[in-house]
Amino acid sequence: MVKKINENCDAAIRECKEDQVRLVVSEAKKIGMRNARIDQLRKLVNGPYDKFLQEQFKRAKKCKHHPRAIRVSIKLKDLEIEQKGAELSLPRFPRLKNPMEWSGEKFTFGSTSKRAENMLRWQAAHIHAPLTTPPMGGMDARLPPAAVAKKVIHCFDTIQKYGTRAATTAQACGTCSRNGK
Repeated sequence: MVKKINENCDAAIRECKEDQVRLVVSEAKKIGMRNARIDQLRKLVNGPYDKFLQEQFKRAKKCKHHPRAIRVSIKLKDLEIEQKGAELSLPRFPRLKNPMEWSGEKFTFGSTSKRAENMLRWQAAHIHAPLTTPPMGGMDARLPPAAVAKKVIHCFDTIQKYGTRAATTAQACGTCSRNGK
């Protein structure tokens, strides 16, 4: 039994697969087995889950097991969103324009308040202006604001196509990668 636990412990440390790690810790606990390697695994199992996931991700990359690394990465992101969901909500984004100001940028007839109310909702229509203020500096600092706005609106339209499945993924990605042309 001890030999089998040691063999599984080596694999669990090398690969850090969650089920495998939990099994080794559980089996070692049943027989009261302790050593530095099992304590290392026990620390992962009993510690913060995000640290356990980070270690799994690191080991999956090291073992070149990319599908598992992707799955673990998604779990990490899901956990982050679960923990920080309110902080990550779109209305809290610091460069988001005021809805009434954004709505007022359109020079046509229509209800400004209705447009402002729908600013952060999915719309079938083309947006008239970017939803955010441009960052100071950066790559787009050398472009005139109108050119940046044109690119932003184009990217919005491209994402909209992808979201409604009007275009294939390849079309959507290819269109967005052409820098808004």
